Amino acid sequence: MVDIAVAHGTTPFVSAYSWSSGFGTKYTDPGTLPASTGRAVAFSPSGNDIAVAHDLTPFVSAYPWSSGFGTKYTNPGTLPASTGWAVAFSPSGNDIAVAHTNSPFVTAYPWSSGFGTKYTNPGTLPASTGRAVAFSPSGNDIAVAH
Repeated sequence: MVDIAVAHGTTPFVSAYSWSSGFGTKYTDPGTLPASTGRAVAFSPSGNDIAVAHDLTPFVSAYPWSSGFGTKYTNPGTLPASTGWAVAFSPSGNDIAVAHTNSPFVTAYPWSSGFGTKYTNPGTLPASTGRAVAFSPSGNDIAVAH
């Protein structure tokens, strides 16, 4: 099964649909919704998890995925600093990063069916608001648009 998800500005802030050469049936909304306006959404490479970057604390929400939203994972122990604008999983699925409004403008965590302990901030921070984040195909590098 192939699925598609979209983050949006009104409740439920994220919607997902089955996909087969067009939109299929909308999946049930998450039991615990993202806190506010969804800014970005990403599936893990395995397709077993989905994450949403959003406006209000905790600024990122993640769920197990199996043809629908599972029970929301626990929030990161150290939250992104502010509004999440983008979210990305590394190609291995072992890391997740969130681009956000306030310094340090990008926050990354190990990922294993939930958020691990926040990685150290970059030695040289992006200059301002993180608007997008992406891992290189090898997963050895990360880029932040700001």
